[in-house]
Amino acid sequence: MPRRTPEEAEKTRQSILKAAAKLFIDQGYEQTSLSDIATAAGVTRGAIYWHFDNKSDLMCELCEALASDRLNELLYQATNPDCQDPLSYFKLWLLAHSERDSVQYFSSAIFKVVDRLYFVNEEVHDKLNHLVRELHEQIQAMILNCIKKGQLPAELDVGLATDSVIIFIVGYLKMVKLDMAERVISNFPMLVEHFMMVLPNIRGA
Repeated sequence: MPRRTPEEAEKTRQSILKAAAKLFIDQGYEQTSLSDIATAAGVTRGAIYWHFDNKSDLMCELCEALASDRLNELLYQATNPDCQDPLSYFKLWLLAHSERDSVQYFSSAIFKVVDRLYFVNEEVHDKLNHLVRELHEQIQAMILNCIKKGQLPAELDVGLATDSVIIFIVGYLKMVKLDMAERVISNFPMLVEHFMMVLPNIRGA
């Protein structure tokens, strides 16, 4: 039997993830078996175990996709030491959370599944906590890059500022899930403008 190319292996992996996401949404995470996923993806259970340790591992891989490529790219630019205007990318990164693709994803059924599993599945809980810690580190690096380029004051409380960004984004995403989502999304650019004005003044006690 010929060996699969890396491209074929990745195609299989993506098919498994896509099938799993649909089944988790349609019939629930607990009610979905690996056999169900294998059938939907058109692969064997062995193929699933080649790519994933178990169902929780598969779910955790889906958690990895919680940030869009655009958000990741803007965050990369804002943390890049060679970037001469990281503050602009910082602002664009915040604003990108209200773009259509981001709103659709954060309001999607799979995001709701992940959000619920956070409280009942230890592996998903730990994975999401790890991703939040990584995001916290990236935001801190973004702020430090802005300070280094003279775009934010050196006396800024970096830890407090980083926490403020996290609270701002998490609060916004929680509001998007409520009935007032349309109003919050339409006003988000104005809220970002206000936040960027307050950010340089965040100092410790």
